[in-house]
Amino acid sequence: MEFVLEQPVAEHDFFIKIVLPRRRPLPDFVLLNVTTDGCQLLANRNQVPLMRLGRNIMDRFSNFPKQCPFKPNFTYYIRGFRLDLNLVPAVDMETPVQIEFSHQNKQQGIRWITGYLMARVQRISEKKRSK
Repeated sequence: MEFVLEQPVAEHDFFIKIVLPRRRPLPDFVLLNVTTDGCQLLANRNQVPLMRLGRNIMDRFSNFPKQCPFKPNFTYYIRGFRLDLNLVPAVDMETPVQIEFSHQNKQQGIRWITGYLMARVQRISEKKRSK
């Protein structure tokens, strides 16, 4: 993912929702559902562990700033993203995961950038792993 902004962005909201779908009739399990001030999120060094984990992973694969504002006419990117499961706390393996994230620019009114990730975490036995 890459994007270039036409104007600087000094204030924005960030929304993230992480859902572990379950079979019907059970409702999906919402692991995280948060909307927060994006600038505070970028600058906060004392984030809750799950948000800090996400930020550390993003630092490896993106050039998102560590504080506001986002600069105009500059290419921001997320490239070559690969999730290292050694960084993720223990979770129920072999489960589908749905992640929705959005960004809203407060200065421009309602302008959203929204993304969706769907993944499946699956264990591979040691016998099947290539060496």
